[in-house]
Amino acid sequence: MSVANHYNRADTMYDVVFNWGKHTAYSVPSQYRQEHENCVFFALDTLQVGETCKWRQPKGSGSVRVSAISPSGCHNLTSTIWYKERTKSWQDRACPRGENWRFIR
Repeated sequence: MSVANHYNRADTMYDVVFNWGKHTAYSVPSQYRQEHENCVFFALDTLQVGETCKWRQPKGSGSVRVSAISPSGCHNLTSTIWYKERTKSWQDRACPRGENWRFIR
């Protein structure tokens, strides 16, 4: 997971190396990724539409908001991470599968 954006088109080896370096420089630390994952599953298991789970660490923070829940139990989530003065937001959809969740792409 990285908060980098605006990568170069990978037409040359230089572009590939540049993109890799940029991704690495803005890579979110594993403990922050774990905090975010915990928040995602907390949101799926306990939150209602419009509610948000937030986490905070010394150099970053994030949130997961339940945007919608379908009649079948699928949840639409909006996630945001702030790290190194950059923000990345995205949407996920997860549907119940027995005792677990299955993420739909």
